[in-house]
Amino acid sequence: MATAVSAVADPLDKKPPPPASFQSQSTINKLLNQLIGGGGDPPHTETNGTNATPKSESAQSTVLGGILPSDVVPLLMSISTLLPAGTDSINDMPTITDFVDRYSEGSRWVQYASTTAAWNYLTNITQHNQDVINQANELEVNYTKAAAEVAKRINIGVIANDTLRRLITKATDEGIYALREEELNELKSNQRKINVIFFSTSVCEPGRPPPCSLFHTPEIVNVMATSTDYNQLYHLWTGWNNLIGPAIQQYYLNVVQLTNKAALLNGLNSGADIWYGKYEVSGIDSFKTMYEDVKPLYMQLYTYLRRELHLRYPTHVPTKGMIPAHLFGEISAKHWSNLYESTKPFPEERTVDYMELQTKACVSVTVRNLLKVCSRVSIEDVIVAHRELTSVYYSYSYRNLPVPFREATNPAFSSALAEAVALMATVPTYLQTLGVPISDENDKQSINKLYALAMRIVPFIPYALLTDIWREKIFREQLPRERLNDEWWELRNSYQGVAPPAPRSITDFDAGADYEIAHNMPYLGNLISYIVRFQFLKSLCNASGYQGPLSKCNIYNSAEAGTKLRTIMKFGSKYKWTYVMQIMFGTEEISSRGLMEYFQPLHDWLAAKNRETDEYVGWDTDYEVYSGNVSYIPTVKEDSIESWTNSKNQGYMGKFSFSFNSEVKGISAND
Repeated sequence: MATAVSAVADPLDKKPPPPASFQSQSTINKLLNQLIGGGGDPPHTETNGTNATPKSESAQSTVLGGILPSDVVPLLMSISTLLPAGTDSINDMPTITDFVDRYSEGSRWVQYASTTAAWNYLTNITQHNQDVINQANELEVNYTKAAAEVAKRINIGVIANDTLRRLITKATDEGIYALREEELNELKSNQRKINVIFFSTSVCEPGRPPPCSLFHTPEIVNVMATSTDYNQLYHLWTGWNNLIGPAIQQYYLNVVQLTNKAALLNGLNSGADIWYGKYEVSGIDSFKTMYEDVKPLYMQLYTYLRRELHLRYPTHVPTKGMIPAHLFGEISAKHWSNLYESTKPFPEERTVDYMELQTKACVSVTVRNLLKVCSRVSIEDVIVAHRELTSVYYSYSYRNLPVPFREATNPAFSSALAEAVALMATVPTYLQTLGVPISDENDKQSINKLYALAMRIVPFIPYALLTDIWREKIFREQLPRERLNDEWWELRNSYQGVAPPAPRSITDFDAGADYEIAHNMPYLGNLISYIVRFQFLKSLCNASGYQGPLSKCNIYNSAEAGTKLRTIMKFGSKYKWTYVMQIMFGTEEISSRGLMEYFQPLHDWLAAKNRETDEYVGWDTDYEVYSGNVSYIPTVKEDSIESWTNSKNQGYMGKFSFSFNSEVKGISAND
């Protein structure tokens, strides 16, 4: 049996040169984060203040549109030579150390190439720059596969250094790149078709025949957010869901099947495990307890909102049953923010007057010299500034780590930390320290503010949970096709108290009406972020010595809180998130206790209000929500999928469209 051997020197202690100077303002935040994190500077560079020139004898001969020296690509792919033909296992530390050196350096080149190509395209959209992006993506795929092939043969058992083991384990993960080229192209083709359908499908305006003009973004989104006309909302919801779901279902299932195949090639059980591996969690079931912890707050918020909607739609919204899905101000009902103004607890109370801040203070928490916001600034600008600067500083903090570790310890943690800092950006005492002339909130204003935030945060938790429960069942082939839509609505009934406004059938695929679901994007990261941000907030407030309501915490100028924040940021993903949690919170457990403490004043107010109006807290899932006042008569013209996906924005991509009749009481189908 091989014995554990420590390398003489930890190759991870080698610090690459710092990135070149960067622009302090950018609208492309993701790219900026990559650039600041080290992805925007070519490896082994010499700088003269503004220009960086790679050290290469072939600097004049370049590839990828001039991004890389021509000798770099063969150098990158030479990593495969570390695995001689017939080699089943790599056991010697010199070869392992050589691999780590090459992999870390090669990853820098690959990230530099992809980031630069993307930046060039976003700042100059041309076919040439698009071609360069495609070439950079191809380079990334080939390098990832070559490195993974070597990493998978390394005997982890001979490595004593935990960080080194973690890096090599990361290198073994090919994700969907494990697929053969034709399979990978098929997966991308199916996803492209979904994207085309999603953004080319339109619904007709009430009373108007085709061509239809209401696309998902921005028209349907805007109408759902602002309209209070029950029939109009019904029209849009049923039109969009009946159009988009059946259209993308087969493509979606194709993507699932190919993702499952990629998972098997990575030694995993299903595509769901690719997602879970990214977040280093065992599965979605572990988050059900968190939903149960948040459920008392959700039930009170739901009950209060149902009463408000019942007053608006007395014949359509029951007093004890479920709320129809089209009445939440957003087509998927995953957040209720758009209903805030019309349902806020104290409509007579003005928001604290900081919507127009007359100040020239520079706004920042973590890096005071990265952003200057002067003159007239709205509160949204303040929140965005704090959120984005925290994300940027997170990336900046781990810039000296090897590229595979230049990311948050858990993908959800970067946004969670940023949102935790943003939560404090609207606290009056904090704004006062910046010189903003505002008064403290009274109790009613505080409840209104908590209600506004809860309408965005709290409903998303059950929605995200049920969505990924449903998708896990699909990935693991636990749902027959004819049960997909029924299962979707059973979960929504149970977790959300949300019902479809019209009868559904096995041919519908209503989950596909949600952009993130259609595009196979997990909600797990958002779910973690929504919960952990309040844990971060509570931990920072405790470190600062703050005592009082968590929703009014101000850690400004707290050295202790700042030290704690910087400590976990600089780790990147060098350590597993549970280790970072232990440092931050003294526990490895993700907990919703911070969230519940933050919203406790709102929970108490909602509970008292619901008792006062004698509301039925919760919902009966067998309650009838359909109304005879609104009828739905869909008609489908059978067209081939090929002509449909190639058609030009006509109704349902040429299939069918919807419009109201002249009396605006029902929906009829139009060719």
